Amino acid sequence: MTPREYVEKYRLDKTIRFNHDAFVDDLAIDFRKLVETHKAGGSWGPGKFLVVVKDIRRKYEAVFNTTRSHFSASMIAGLWSYFYAVVVSKERPNEGGRGEGKRTRTPGPRS
Repeated sequence: MTPREYVEKYRLDKTIRFNHDAFVDDLAIDFRKLVETHKAGGSWGPGKFLVVVKDIRRKYEAVFNTTRSHFSASMIAGLWSYFYAVVVSKERPNEGGRGEGKRTRTPGPRS
């Protein structure tokens, strides 16, 4: 979807109340399409991952640029942080020998 389509679908120019989960789901679809496009284009690694993250971030910011007066900066930043945590971080490529992409905590001795 284009930024304008997000604004229209969620009526972001008219109200501050919208379905955050559905918004994040739609943004995740766009993000995954970008990931697949870049993966199909050749080698996939941390550099291409950062390009995709920048692209989706630009789209996200474009959505809220026209409606910034309606939403607080903390809401905009918080929604991006949530999106990054639940969608973007799961797509991060393995950085060759730096773990499996998922961090685990080794249990220590209990006091």
